[in-house]
Amino acid sequence: MGHRRFLEDMSHHFRLDKKNFDGTIENRVAPPQLSGYDVFKDVEFVKKMYGNRENSGASVGRGMGGWKKHSIFFELPYWQDNLIRHNLDVMHIEKNVCDNIIWTLLNVSGKSKDNLKARLDLKELGIRKKLHPEDRLGGKKYLPPTSFTLNREQKHIFLKVLKSIKSPDGFSSNISRRVQLKEHTMSGLKSHDNHVLMQHLLPLAIRRVFKRKYVSKTLIELCNYFKQLCSKNITVDECNQLRSRIILVLCHLEKIFLPSFFNIMEHLVVHLPDEVQIAGPVMFRWMYPVERFLLTLKKYVRTRSHPERSIAEGYLAEECLTFCVRTHLQSIRLERRGASNREITQKHYENFPSWFQKHVYELQVSGHNVPNEVKTLATGPHSWAWKYSGYIVNGFKFHTRRREKRRMTQNSGVLLTANTESYASSKDKRPISGDVTFYGVLTDVVEIQYSNEFKFILFKCDWVDNNRGMKVDSLNFITVNFNCLMYQENKPTDEPFILATQASQVWYVADPLDEEWHVVMKMTPRDLYNMGKRNVVGSCDEEDALITNHVEINNDQSLHAELGESDEDYSSGESDEDGMLVDISDDDDNSIHYTAHSDDNDF
Repeated sequence: MGHRRFLEDMSHHFRLDKKNFDGTIENRVAPPQLSGYDVFKDVEFVKKMYGNRENSGASVGRGMGGWKKHSIFFELPYWQDNLIRHNLDVMHIEKNVCDNIIWTLLNVSGKSKDNLKARLDLKELGIRKKLHPEDRLGGKKYLPPTSFTLNREQKHIFLKVLKSIKSPDGFSSNISRRVQLKEHTMSGLKSHDNHVLMQHLLPLAIRRVFKRKYVSKTLIELCNYFKQLCSKNITVDECNQLRSRIILVLCHLEKIFLPSFFNIMEHLVVHLPDEVQIAGPVMFRWMYPVERFLLTLKKYVRTRSHPERSIAEGYLAEECLTFCVRTHLQSIRLERRGASNREITQKHYENFPSWFQKHVYELQVSGHNVPNEVKTLATGPHSWAWKYSGYIVNGFKFHTRRREKRRMTQNSGVLLTANTESYASSKDKRPISGDVTFYGVLTDVVEIQYSNEFKFILFKCDWVDNNRGMKVDSLNFITVNFNCLMYQENKPTDEPFILATQASQVWYVADPLDEEWHVVMKMTPRDLYNMGKRNVVGSCDEEDALITNHVEINNDQSLHAELGESDEDYSSGESDEDGMLVDISDDDDNSIHYTAHSDDNDF
């Protein structure tokens, strides 16, 4: 709570909104960011206490800023000059925020932030009276529904999306194994599972769940924030925009969720863009590579009584083997210096036109010296071809639809961005040329040969008709329908083939309410970096440039414009939604049982 003070505009209407926040008007400014020198001056006279304080019998004094501990790191001569003294780990912050959202939405007992104590806090603070607990017969208390309360049907839709997801190889673990549909809960989530949920799957799961769209839009905007924050390349201007956006998102979250939802993890989200500006992209500082390497070291352990010695021996043995292997490979390259990989021509767009063969023939008749490669291309490909069920290209692993039927992953989605001419109608004589995106499913991988030196890989796909089978929903998600294909009659004039080098990968998630439509999710190669494009604004001599966004986001970022001026009660649920009946045992005050409740006359 209290994120309104971080708003730069002192006249922002959120600062005057007492009803939807903590019941007060916020006139404070954001607290100043302390430098290492400022912190050192505050803790300089705090008594240094290390070890067990109980045995020492001495009390610890407090510094000027409320400090009660003098960090031992300040004994280093350079520590107070560090711009970042304690790195905030995005991995654990993202995991905790994701856990809070999921457990609260699913109302998991013992983990949800919406419980009787949270409602009693509202009563004590004197805010959101519609959500105060109500007394019922038998010493029970009724908790009115909130705007984020999900009934059994909505929980089933939420979890059904996660249960049915088939992602590409290497994208994530099998999230569907973490979902228990009967119990309406999830369990066993790892840090990377939360990472994938937060940035990719959570927007899909909530897009058709909430009746009030501002709840979905706020949560999707939070997911977009983490997605852009964790991008491989990010600019200083983007960091400033992220910081302004996350403050608005947190303010909207304060209007939706209860005060108990917010802890230190939700607040640390505000400071992440500042650390990116100083220390660079998140991917070089988070804990994923460290924890993966720790797992590798744990596998070296053979003697549990001496784990450190086992790790040292295993690491040294692997390093020696790696050195021997690299030395051997280098000797082979020196012995076979003339060997080279097959070269594929760059003029693949001139393979099939009929005029090409005729033109080459005319050159030969006129006595011109035609290269052998051109003659080979002019003769056309062989009458036979090789057929495969998978192919790796552009950093993506593709499988045909037939191959992945029995697999738990999905690698058949294909995206093609082609420069083509678009017609408004059959009578349109002025087509517009531009990039058009097509979505499809890979059905066959074919290798055609002109000779032993010239070979090409083609993808045959079932392409969705953009006019009938593609639409964009209210939350800016692209959905496609594979019942509306471009080529259904298998005519000779159909063009279902593309070059493998033109393909990008996508994967599809079925809509829980309309299974004929699928949501498109775009993939990014893990080992490739998209440095973006630089579009110059104005004349060619203008030095200022606009960097195009290189992160696919799900919402249109109009959250502030749509919800900012409304006086609606964001926290309370609809009158026809189910609340919770809390049964408190007299023997054990900590034992709380929740029961879905929609009609007071039943009790």
